Amino acid sequence: MSAAMSAASGPQTPGAIQFSEVSGAAPQAAPWGGAQVGCNYQVGAWVFGIQGDYDWTNANSNSANAIIPALVGGPPVVGLSDSTTHNSLASVTGRVGYSWDRLLGYVKGGGAWLNSNYAFQVNGLNVASDSATQSGWTVGVGAEYAFLNWLTGFVEYDYYGFSSASPAGLVCPAAGACGFVTNTVGITTNVNVVKAGINFKFGPRGF
Repeated sequence: MSAAMSAASGPQTPGAIQFSEVSGAAPQAAPWGGAQVGCNYQVGAWVFGIQGDYDWTNANSNSANAIIPALVGGPPVVGLSDSTTHNSLASVTGRVGYSWDRLLGYVKGGGAWLNSNYAFQVNGLNVASDSATQSGWTVGVGAEYAFLNWLTGFVEYDYYGFSSASPAGLVCPAAGACGFVTNTVGITTNVNVVKAGINFKFGPRGF
């Protein structure tokens, strides 16, 4: 399975100012790869199912940050930037669909988890860094076509919203290498994913 992702995320100062607004960072866009497993039950033309997905990636962004020091009362820091790297994305969802012969249209929703690395950098070197696994929710819509009784292909769009996290490693103490002081740094993340892939079916009408 393959996927393309865009995301807005990263450190934010107290006051819930999002990273992309603070630093001017553009959302990341990067390929993802992964796998999914699930089961379906069909009643007439309606299909009900549950599935688990796991995707891995190295989606990253690094953008200059001239605003955070000013917001916390300090002078600009030359070479300061925010670094974000998303490592993995997982979800468990329920699915409801309606079939027209071999074509299935469906909607899905459930819980999701995202693991990422975050850092403040000065001239490319980490001065404060940490990782975080955020929990949240996802909703999506898609279509699946049965090429054979045991082989299907699908395309879907998923939106993910994650809870805020405050990694302790992103706190910048007085006289530290950051060049400014923060007591807490919050992280919020929203992810948009377009997936395409193939599924192998097992069961009475599969293998």
